Amino acid sequence: MAYPGRPTRSHRTGPLARSRSVRTRLGGAGLALVALLCVSVAAPSAWAGLSRHEYEDYSKCPLRTPGLSACVYIEAASGELVFGKLMVPIAHPIAIQGGLIVRGTEETFVEAEDDSTLSKTEQAVTGEFEGKTLAETTELAGSVSLSRANLAAGIGVALKLPVLAHLKNASLGENCAIGSRSMPIMLELTTGATSPPAPNKSIKGSPGEEVKEQGGIVVAYKQASLVENAFMVPQASGCGGLQEPVINPRVNAHYGLPSAAGINSVIFNGQAKFAKVPAVREERMALRHERGAGRAHGAALHG
Repeated sequence: MAYPGRPTRSHRTGPLARSRSVRTRLGGAGLALVALLCVSVAAPSAWAGLSRHEYEDYSKCPLRTPGLSACVYIEAASGELVFGKLMVPIAHPIAIQGGLIVRGTEETFVEAEDDSTLSKTEQAVTGEFEGKTLAETTELAGSVSLSRANLAAGIGVALKLPVLAHLKNASLGENCAIGSRSMPIMLELTTGATSPPAPNKSIKGSPGEEVKEQGGIVVAYKQASLVENAFMVPQASGCGGLQEPVINPRVNAHYGLPSAAGINSVIFNGQAKFAKVPAVREERMALRHERGAGRAHGAALHG
């Protein structure tokens, strides 16, 4: 019953009413927050002792591939690319990611997720083209193959890498490239010795030092060197936009393209690492859990 001069419960004002109102609005969020705290308390047992980002180099490892044996990360921290008269020192690391399926003596490379098998790392070309500096980005132009056995032993082809060299400056436009998907620069890199035609002479790579990391979960070949100097380089195309019929011949003449085998070379100095799949998968699950918990926490606070 309502009494004259006395507000009913539904019409009360002041701190008590505000408190109840806040409790009512936060009821759902409060339950979500309690649930989140329960999950957060329980979660460490699932990922106890796991240090986050230990396997960040394998962030694009194709973990959904059935039968995957290892996650792969290869980095060329230094070296050089020589395509005809085009010289490109590697000043910024070039990375290769993916996975490896091993069945007996058969090794199958699996490309990385999100089209990220070969990093698109821009490098500065030595010298200028017609008075302007030039940038080069090595891009994947076909299917990769990898033999860990050959890499470790220093024999045969360790890494088969079809690429194109994307050239860029204000005059060349966005589509200038040496090689293409239909006619790539086909690199067959080895940690052993090359056998090029003249005038090139044999150069020797190195498997580097085998090191076990993360308690043996990762096998790394430190200070490895992958080399190749027996390949040919096709001509450039797509240069100059509407002026392509004029610019293409000038690019090819300036850099001596196409360039026959025995003139070109590639040296990748760095490391190759192979990680066990369960460890990479476990870390990725833990990081996804953390991100999901963070989103739930934010929703609980702002719900």
